[in-house]
Amino acid sequence: MSMDESIRYACGGLSCMGAALVTNPIEVVKTRLQLNTQTVACGSPGMIATAGSVIRSEGFLALWKGVGASLLREGTYSTIRFGSYKNFKNLFIGPDDDGSFGGKLLAGGCAGGIGSAITTPTDVVRVRMQGSAEGTRYSSTSAAFVEIARTQGLRGLFRGTAPNVTRAVILTASQLASYDEAKRAIERSGAVREGMAVHFLASTAAGLVTAITTTPVDCVKTRYMNASVAYKGPLDCAAQALRSEGLRGLYKGFLPTWMRIGPHTVVSICILEQLLLITGLKPM
Repeated sequence: MSMDESIRYACGGLSCMGAALVTNPIEVVKTRLQLNTQTVACGSPGMIATAGSVIRSEGFLALWKGVGASLLREGTYSTIRFGSYKNFKNLFIGPDDDGSFGGKLLAGGCAGGIGSAITTPTDVVRVRMQGSAEGTRYSSTSAAFVEIARTQGLRGLFRGTAPNVTRAVILTASQLASYDEAKRAIERSGAVREGMAVHFLASTAAGLVTAITTTPVDCVKTRYMNASVAYKGPLDCAAQALRSEGLRGLYKGFLPTWMRIGPHTVVSICILEQLLLITGLKPM
């Protein structure tokens, strides 16, 4: 790996870690909503009610539960997916940024899938820590890794790999490819030149696209990783949600997902573009 590639990988990880730190409270609320298996008719709480319940019962700092695991996850998973996207894009469509949208989707999917498959244990720990409402489930991120490995073995740490990889493929493909396309479209229009305004507008559009495409699989992944209900597998988890809650059940947490992935996309990509500019590397 060249020095430029190493810097690009590092910039990707740092940018996403900064975004995760900002958006962790929304991630906690989203996780709690997705783990609630009540139907809307039975009184499934909304985003504000869930946030209020967490603060009342566990304290304000509970909104930052699992932040250590989140930072560890972004420092590994997003380092790989953001860093390798350019490599895969060059492989599939060449160095021309105006290549096919399909090629960009494929590049994003490969980058996200590989990163997720390797780093699933960090996501399992994050979900377990953020999803616990019974006091402190684990004393620390490292303690969570040790406890899960001790009681459930390696399979426990890699529980939910299939839905996690599926989500990562869809997320990275839709997020980076849609950002790429939106950015080129804005630049071709001549309205705004390369800079923060372009990065903000394009990443805002990418955040919405990503939330729409990933909420169902993210909901299944969260429930399956938390393992509070017996599931035969990810597909059974999705089927149970559809039977008991309908399609809306798979879109539980859409608003906090958008409120989390939207700002996360904007913050991470804008930071990444600035870091690339500072280091003298070509923008995304």
